[in-house]
Amino acid sequence: MKKVISRDGTEIAYEIIGSGEPLIVAGGALSDHSAAAELSKVLSKYFSVISYDRRGRGESGDSFIYEPLREIEDIEALARLFEEEVFLYGHSSGAALVLRACTYYGDLVKGAILYEPPFNSDAKATEFFVKSKEDLKKLILNKDADAAVSHFLSFIGLPEVKIAESKNSLEWEKMLKIYHTLEYEMEILGKNGEIPVSLARKINIPTLILYGEKSLDSLAATAIKLSELIPDSVLKSFQGQYHNPHPEILGKEIIDFKDSLTV
Repeated sequence: MKKVISRDGTEIAYEIIGSGEPLIVAGGALSDHSAAAELSKVLSKYFSVISYDRRGRGESGDSFIYEPLREIEDIEALARLFEEEVFLYGHSSGAALVLRACTYYGDLVKGAILYEPPFNSDAKATEFFVKSKEDLKKLILNKDADAAVSHFLSFIGLPEVKIAESKNSLEWEKMLKIYHTLEYEMEILGKNGEIPVSLARKINIPTLILYGEKSLDSLAATAIKLSELIPDSVLKSFQGQYHNPHPEILGKEIIDFKDSLTV
């Protein structure tokens, strides 16, 4: 993988496939750049797709003290590799990161695509988020990787039986290696995990907001609310899709969105 140096000196590892306008892919929790492999293949016929290891994962470096702004600067460093505006795609907490990046470096962005940013949409969810965030911090401080990953997966709604089954998979070992980045995800979502109303209203670039019809109701509610807050936004739902949509279905929407901005 290639490396770019972020503002704080951290090396960020990335790869590029395809040709066309640049599109940076920001993955969600417990994933590295490889999570976007299938989607990148679909998009590579229409974009130069930049998939990268967010800091603390894979071949990227990390900082001693974490701040969401550092990850926003990582996206900036990738965007400045090009002499033209870029598209940004974010999945889940990666979508929350992209949303925040647009408020800092919107002049570098031609269009943003947000798939199910997991902000809270009601008071009960906010209370649950705050407690879960504190519990997760304690587990990470105690370096209990297994418990931290289990706690997070339970927090996002994965049934206990599914968590138990996943512990016997190779994917589980990959997640344990980057368990400490779970705290990063919670920080990106803010103090209370609530929808960042003031930030959303500041976004002045075309934005496509997506959610799966079979995902959690809270994710749909958040997507709908964000579409009401972001001035130049389009909202779409995918029938029959969950939190991890089929790459072909997702890719088509992203390609159509690009085409709508280049007519």
